[in-house]
Amino acid sequence: MDTDMVSSALAARPEQLRRLSPVVMAGEGTRHLAHLLLSQLLLRGERVIVLDGANAFDAYALAQAARRNRRPPPTLLSAVRVSRAFTWFQWLALLEGEAQAEAERSGARWVLALGPLDLFADANVKPFQAWRGVRRTAAGLRTISAAGLGVIAAQEERPLREGGRLDLLDPLKAVAGHLVTIAPASAAETAATAGLDSPPALAAPTVPPPPEPQMVFGFPE
Repeated sequence: MDTDMVSSALAARPEQLRRLSPVVMAGEGTRHLAHLLLSQLLLRGERVIVLDGANAFDAYALAQAARRNRRPPPTLLSAVRVSRAFTWFQWLALLEGEAQAEAERSGARWVLALGPLDLFADANVKPFQAWRGVRRTAAGLRTISAAGLGVIAAQEERPLREGGRLDLLDPLKAVAGHLVTIAPASAAETAATAGLDSPPALAAPTVPPPPEPQMVFGFPE
Protein backbone atom coordinates (compact mmCIF):
# COMPACT_ATOMS: atom_id res chain seq x y z
CA MET A 1 0.00 0.00 0.00
CA ASP A 2 2.81 2.41 0.85
CA THR A 3 4.41 2.79 -2.58
CA ASP A 4 5.74 6.23 -1.64
CA MET A 5 7.88 4.69 1.07
CA VAL A 6 9.60 2.31 -1.33
CA SER A 7 10.15 4.80 -4.14
CA SER A 8 11.30 7.58 -1.81
CA ALA A 9 13.71 5.24 -0.03
CA LEU A 10 15.29 4.22 -3.31
CA ALA A 11 15.43 7.77 -4.66
CA ALA A 12 17.16 8.98 -1.49
CA ARG A 13 19.49 6.07 -0.73
CA PRO A 14 19.42 2.49 -2.02
CA GLU A 15 20.73 1.18 1.30
CA GLN A 16 17.44 2.17 2.91
CA LEU A 17 15.60 -0.10 0.50
CA ARG A 18 18.04 -2.94 1.13
CA ARG A 19 17.19 -2.82 4.81
CA LEU A 20 13.55 -3.52 3.92
CA SER A 21 14.53 -6.66 1.98
CA PRO A 22 12.89 -8.76 0.83
CA VAL A 23 10.55 -6.18 -0.65
CA VAL A 24 7.49 -7.86 -2.16
CA MET A 25 5.39 -5.88 -4.62
CA ALA A 26 2.03 -7.44 -5.47
CA GLY A 27 -0.77 -6.20 -7.69
CA GLU A 28 -1.20 -4.76 -11.14
CA GLY A 29 1.62 -2.59 -12.40
CA THR A 30 4.38 -4.27 -10.41
CA ARG A 31 6.50 -5.06 -13.48
CA HIS A 32 6.37 -1.42 -14.51
CA LEU A 33 7.45 -0.25 -11.07
CA ALA A 34 10.12 -2.95 -10.89
CA HIS A 35 11.71 -1.60 -14.06
CA LEU A 36 11.66 1.91 -12.61
CA LEU A 37 13.48 0.70 -9.52
CA LEU A 38 15.89 -1.37 -11.60
CA SER A 39 16.81 1.60 -13.80
CA GLN A 40 17.47 3.74 -10.72
CA LEU A 41 19.74 1.10 -9.21
CA LEU A 42 21.69 0.82 -12.45
CA LEU A 43 21.99 4.58 -12.80
CA ARG A 44 23.58 4.59 -9.34
CA GLY A 45 26.23 2.13 -10.46
CA GLU A 46 24.75 -1.03 -8.98
CA ARG A 47 24.93 -4.45 -10.61
CA VAL A 48 21.75 -6.50 -10.50
CA ILE A 49 20.82 -10.14 -11.00
CA VAL A 50 17.37 -10.43 -12.60
CA LEU A 51 15.48 -13.72 -12.29
CA ASP A 52 12.67 -13.66 -14.82
CA GLY A 53 9.86 -16.17 -14.36
CA ALA A 54 7.36 -14.23 -16.47
CA ASN A 55 9.37 -13.45 -19.63
CA ALA A 56 8.82 -9.84 -18.62
CA PHE A 57 12.28 -8.29 -18.64
CA ASP A 58 12.21 -5.17 -20.83
CA ALA A 59 15.63 -4.15 -22.09
CA TYR A 60 14.04 -1.37 -24.13
CA ALA A 61 12.78 0.32 -20.97
CA LEU A 62 16.28 0.36 -19.52
CA ALA A 63 17.75 1.69 -22.78
CA GLN A 64 15.18 4.50 -22.76
CA ALA A 65 16.01 5.33 -19.14
CA ALA A 66 19.70 5.49 -20.04
CA ARG A 67 19.06 7.86 -22.94
CA ARG A 68 16.87 10.12 -20.82
CA ASN A 69 19.71 10.36 -18.33
CA ARG A 70 22.30 10.89 -21.08
CA ARG A 71 24.00 7.56 -20.49
CA PRO A 72 24.99 5.08 -23.19
CA PRO A 73 22.46 2.20 -23.00
CA PRO A 74 25.24 -0.45 -22.88
CA THR A 75 26.38 1.12 -19.62
CA LEU A 76 23.16 0.03 -17.94
CA LEU A 77 22.55 -3.18 -19.84
CA SER A 78 26.04 -4.52 -19.19
CA ALA A 79 25.40 -4.23 -15.44
CA VAL A 80 22.43 -6.61 -15.57
CA ARG A 81 22.52 -10.37 -15.70
CA VAL A 82 19.14 -11.76 -16.70
CA SER A 83 18.24 -15.41 -16.25
CA ARG A 84 14.94 -16.52 -17.74
CA ALA A 85 13.12 -19.67 -16.68
CA PHE A 86 10.32 -21.24 -18.70
CA THR A 87 9.36 -24.11 -16.38
CA TRP A 88 8.94 -24.18 -12.63
CA PHE A 89 11.87 -26.64 -12.40
CA GLN A 90 14.11 -24.12 -14.13
CA TRP A 91 12.84 -21.34 -11.89
CA LEU A 92 13.75 -23.17 -8.68
CA ALA A 93 17.13 -24.14 -10.12
CA LEU A 94 17.92 -20.49 -10.88
CA LEU A 95 16.67 -19.23 -7.53
CA GLU A 96 18.16 -21.88 -5.27
CA GLY A 97 21.25 -22.88 -7.20
CA GLU A 98 22.55 -19.96 -9.22
CA ALA A 99 21.37 -16.52 -8.09
CA GLN A 100 23.39 -16.13 -4.92
CA ALA A 101 26.52 -17.69 -6.38
CA GLU A 102 26.34 -15.42 -9.43
CA ALA A 103 25.88 -12.37 -7.24
CA GLU A 104 28.98 -13.31 -5.27
CA ARG A 105 31.02 -13.86 -8.44
CA SER A 106 29.95 -10.61 -10.07
CA GLY A 107 29.77 -8.30 -7.10
CA ALA A 108 26.05 -7.65 -7.55
CA ARG A 109 24.26 -6.52 -4.40
CA TRP A 110 20.71 -6.81 -5.71
CA VAL A 111 18.41 -9.54 -6.97
CA LEU A 112 15.18 -8.67 -8.79
CA ALA A 113 12.63 -11.47 -9.21
CA LEU A 114 10.07 -10.81 -11.94
CA GLY A 115 6.94 -12.96 -11.78
CA PRO A 116 8.34 -15.38 -9.20
CA LEU A 117 5.00 -17.23 -8.99
CA ASP A 118 3.83 -17.07 -12.61
CA LEU A 119 5.03 -20.54 -13.57
CA PHE A 120 3.14 -22.12 -10.68
CA ALA A 121 -0.16 -20.76 -11.99
CA ASP A 122 0.02 -23.01 -15.06
CA ALA A 123 -2.79 -25.54 -15.19
CA ASN A 124 -0.26 -28.24 -16.05
CA VAL A 125 1.37 -27.77 -12.63
CA LYS A 126 -0.46 -29.85 -10.06
CA PRO A 127 -1.70 -27.96 -7.00
CA PHE A 128 0.60 -29.79 -4.59
CA GLN A 129 3.57 -29.02 -6.87
CA ALA A 130 2.53 -25.38 -7.07
CA TRP A 131 2.28 -25.00 -3.31
CA ARG A 132 5.56 -26.78 -2.72
CA GLY A 133 7.27 -24.63 -5.34
CA VAL A 134 5.85 -21.38 -4.01
CA ARG A 135 7.00 -22.20 -0.49
CA ARG A 136 10.47 -22.98 -1.81
CA THR A 137 10.41 -19.72 -3.76
CA ALA A 138 9.51 -17.73 -0.65
CA ALA A 139 12.20 -19.49 1.36
CA GLY A 140 14.75 -18.97 -1.41
CA LEU A 141 14.13 -15.23 -1.57
CA ARG A 142 14.42 -15.00 2.20
CA THR A 143 17.70 -16.94 2.13
CA ILE A 144 19.17 -14.64 -0.50
CA SER A 145 18.13 -11.62 1.53
CA ALA A 146 19.61 -13.08 4.72
CA ALA A 147 22.92 -13.41 2.85
CA GLY A 148 23.01 -9.61 2.61
CA LEU A 149 21.60 -9.05 -0.86
CA GLY A 150 18.80 -6.62 -1.57
CA VAL A 151 15.82 -8.59 -2.88
CA ILE A 152 12.85 -7.16 -4.78
CA ALA A 153 10.07 -9.50 -5.91
CA ALA A 154 7.48 -8.15 -8.34
CA GLN A 155 4.38 -10.30 -8.80
CA GLU A 156 1.40 -9.36 -10.95
CA GLU A 157 -1.90 -10.77 -9.69
CA ARG A 158 -3.44 -11.36 -13.12
CA PRO A 159 -1.63 -14.63 -14.00
CA LEU A 160 -2.53 -16.09 -10.62
CA ARG A 161 -6.13 -14.94 -10.82
CA GLU A 162 -6.54 -16.34 -14.32
CA GLY A 163 -5.14 -19.65 -13.14
CA GLY A 164 -7.46 -19.70 -10.13
CA ARG A 165 -4.49 -19.63 -7.78
CA LEU A 166 -4.43 -16.15 -6.30
CA ASP A 167 -3.90 -17.64 -2.85
CA LEU A 168 -0.37 -18.63 -3.92
CA LEU A 169 0.55 -15.06 -3.04
CA ASP A 170 0.16 -15.75 0.67
CA PRO A 171 3.51 -17.51 1.28
CA LEU A 172 5.33 -14.81 -0.69
CA LYS A 173 3.68 -12.05 1.30
CA ALA A 174 4.49 -13.84 4.55
CA VAL A 175 8.27 -13.53 4.02
CA ALA A 176 8.20 -9.87 2.99
CA GLY A 177 10.34 -7.48 4.99
CA HIS A 178 8.13 -4.83 3.42
CA LEU A 179 4.96 -5.52 1.46
CA VAL A 180 3.67 -3.15 -1.21
CA THR A 181 0.24 -3.73 -2.71
CA ILE A 182 -0.06 -1.79 -5.94
CA ALA A 183 -3.24 -0.62 -7.63
CA PRO A 184 -3.21 -0.28 -11.45
CA ALA A 185 -2.35 3.42 -11.42
CA SER A 186 0.10 3.32 -8.54
CA ALA A 187 3.27 2.67 -10.55
CA ALA A 188 2.93 5.92 -12.48
CA GLU A 189 1.95 7.80 -9.33
CA THR A 190 4.97 6.41 -7.50
CA ALA A 191 7.26 7.48 -10.34
CA ALA A 192 5.87 11.01 -10.26
CA THR A 193 6.25 11.21 -6.48
CA ALA A 194 9.84 9.98 -6.47
CA GLY A 195 10.92 11.82 -9.61
CA LEU A 196 11.66 8.57 -11.42
CA ASP A 197 11.63 8.22 -15.17
CA SER A 198 8.67 6.19 -16.41
CA PRO A 199 9.61 3.68 -19.13
CA PRO A 200 7.19 2.87 -21.94
CA ALA A 201 4.66 0.08 -21.47
CA LEU A 202 6.39 -3.28 -21.34
CA ALA A 203 6.56 -4.89 -24.75
CA ALA A 204 5.04 -8.31 -25.26
CA PRO A 205 7.56 -10.99 -26.25
CA THR A 206 7.68 -11.63 -29.99
CA VAL A 207 9.96 -14.67 -30.03
CA PRO A 208 8.86 -18.06 -28.64
CA PRO A 209 10.87 -18.95 -25.53
CA PRO A 210 13.68 -21.47 -25.86
CA PRO A 211 13.44 -24.70 -23.91
CA GLU A 212 16.38 -23.92 -21.62
CA PRO A 213 17.10 -21.00 -19.24
CA GLN A 214 18.44 -18.08 -21.26
CA MET A 215 21.16 -15.68 -20.16
CA VAL A 216 20.18 -12.46 -21.88
CA PHE A 217 22.84 -10.06 -20.66
CA GLY A 218 26.02 -10.74 -18.79
CA PHE A 219 28.55 -8.72 -16.90
CA PRO A 220 31.63 -7.69 -18.86
CA GLU A 221 34.67 -9.83 -18.34
